[in-house]
Amino acid sequence: MPLKLCPCGRPSRGGSNRSRYCISCYAARYKHVPCPVCGGPMNLKSTMCARCRYGAPVTPRDIPPAEGAWLAGILEGEGSFISKGRPRIQVAMTDQDIITRLAELTGVGRVHQVRRQRPHHKDAWLWAVSRPVHVEHIIRLVLPWLGQRRTVAAKEVLSQIART
Repeated sequence: MPLKLCPCGRPSRGGSNRSRYCISCYAARYKHVPCPVCGGPMNLKSTMCARCRYGAPVTPRDIPPAEGAWLAGILEGEGSFISKGRPRIQVAMTDQDIITRLAELTGVGRVHQVRRQRPHHKDAWLWAVSRPVHVEHIIRLVLPWLGQRRTVAAKEVLSQIART
């Protein structure tokens, strides 16, 4: 089979239906374009790069031991340590003040409103932390206060983070 050439004259990258382009022309055409805000690289269909959209990564706050114990209690009772897919920590409940306090105390994560599933249910709130460095920081902070079942789940999340 003859070697295909990119319109720029270099050998094509082969493979998909876009195989007529070399690697650099393919990246320029389909993968990365400059961010309209900062000029950094972003995917073609995005409106802006992740740094401009979500801000620079924040450093998790150091939490006093008493607050760490409170956080561990909330995570023990209402939290989830999720290791499937992207490792994360979540807390969902109908008490918005508790969810807001979690976000303010740790300085990381996002708060989302979860609409009621049925007419007799209340609206719920979800605090989710998915950046691996933040998840690891929170787990290491609360690990001494967690029960056996949550400790196993938290350590599984830590091992998932270590594998990536």
